[in-house]
Amino acid sequence: MASTRSPYDPRTVPVPPRPAPPGAGAVGAGAAGAGATRVWPPVPGPLTGAPIALLRHPAEPSRFALALVALAVAAAVAVFVLVSLGQATVLLAIVLGIAGAVLLIWVLVQIWRIRLLGDAVLVSERTLPEVQAVVDVVRGRLSYSRRVDLFVVDKISRVLSADDAPISLTTYFGVHVLVAEGDALGDPGDPDEREQLLFTLATYVGALKARYGQWWSPIFTAFQMTGLTVFVAPFVLPYHRATVFSGDRIAYACCGDLEVSLQAVYRALVGTTVAPHLRADGLTAQALQARRRPLLRFAQLLRPTPHATSRYLELLSFVRLWTPAAFAAHRPPLAGADPEAERVLTALARRRAHPAVVLVGIALAGAALVGGLVLGAVFRDSAVARGIVEAVEAGEDGGGEGTGGGAPVPTEEELLLALLPPDLRAGCAAGGADPAAGLVASIECPLGGNRPDGLTLFAFESAPAMGDAFEAFVGDLPAGDCAIGNARNTWVLEGVTQGPLGCYESSAGDTTILWGSAANAVLALAQDATWSPSVMYRWWTTDAPTLR
Repeated sequence: MASTRSPYDPRTVPVPPRPAPPGAGAVGAGAAGAGATRVWPPVPGPLTGAPIALLRHPAEPSRFALALVALAVAAAVAVFVLVSLGQATVLLAIVLGIAGAVLLIWVLVQIWRIRLLGDAVLVSERTLPEVQAVVDVVRGRLSYSRRVDLFVVDKISRVLSADDAPISLTTYFGVHVLVAEGDALGDPGDPDEREQLLFTLATYVGALKARYGQWWSPIFTAFQMTGLTVFVAPFVLPYHRATVFSGDRIAYACCGDLEVSLQAVYRALVGTTVAPHLRADGLTAQALQARRRPLLRFAQLLRPTPHATSRYLELLSFVRLWTPAAFAAHRPPLAGADPEAERVLTALARRRAHPAVVLVGIALAGAALVGGLVLGAVFRDSAVARGIVEAVEAGEDGGGEGTGGGAPVPTEEELLLALLPPDLRAGCAAGGADPAAGLVASIECPLGGNRPDGLTLFAFESAPAMGDAFEAFVGDLPAGDCAIGNARNTWVLEGVTQGPLGCYESSAGDTTILWGSAANAVLALAQDATWSPSVMYRWWTTDAPTLR
């Protein structure tokens, strides 16, 4: 069959496909079995066909220029110091080192993505066809051809930090990975939740399109490779926040339904169960209140993503400007909001991007770099350059003193002891030799009183070594609940799985409980000759150290 070209301009949000007639080709495979068809219902897109450039947040170009100039100034200072002090070879070594570090990080991200194949479900037509169908629709409507892997897990803390959002995006030099909790995706078989999922995924893909679809993206990436972003983060992060706003706008154009879009926003704020009960007037009033708080606006400076309430206001202002009819239908729920709402939304909608701000930013960045090079060449062995080096070295020395300075490095036994509360440390001593593989150190603590007879802590080289030692202790102990009897399981603290847990009677007849910390690669073992398993477990749940 001859290939055909799509009629739309790739710089626009394409027209949503018309529903196929009964019996036509399906979008992905469904649960109905072979031959089943799925027709994606049409979504009325009021901005369908709008150029992507018009959907971008108006502050995005100016914030890009600010970020680029800040990075260029930091790089110019480094160039001035190195050239002035005759360290041109060091400059070259730094450039090569940065390139090597970038390559190493890229490889590590690839390894992490491969590791996800063992810990999460990669969305595809064979694993989660209905979710894959939503991904395909988003990519098609946004004409986004770059690779984006979507992995689904039960809890985000299993593969990322517990502080990460239920849907998190990791992106690094062309590697884009979305990790989502299953509950955050909703039920893709439900039409309403499927459309909300479409908006949610489109916010991430839209942000990627805003950030990496510009002609200036390679320039910004090259400056980020210097590693100087950390020094000028307050000037760089506003650009990342602006691309998030752009992603929300593009997602609304992709979805085309304000109520569906807002329900997706509500779900991201309060979860699937509570979202239908969230009142728009109260949320708008809270968003306005947060906007008036200088402390909250200051706290946002060090965040790559804006506050959720800020995203809500920005989306409403965009809808008010571009689809007034949709906003008019949504206005009644806002009747009880702060009277300031109309004024703020109007002010947000009136902002416009200056057409020349990007070119001005690039010119200033280039001038800064050239200026740093010229000044370094003119002012050889400059006192200013030496002062900058001394200030940096003094800061590093101060940081060393703040963390102990010339104090002796603590031993492994001392580090183990620090994991115990002060009232359990008395009488603890280094443990004897143990043949366990990977064992670094151990301490033994006699307890007594209303505590077990003794507590032993073992430190290992790594979490896998700790896991192997745990298996050696528990043997073929069955999986189950320690509250009931001899069993093995895992233990959770503050919603995060910490490590393995086992309860059993030792060969000497002692009631034993064994628990580990994967984060610290430490095992703790408590034993008592007279306690019953229920008493031991009650002590563990109330008074045992959490190894943090």
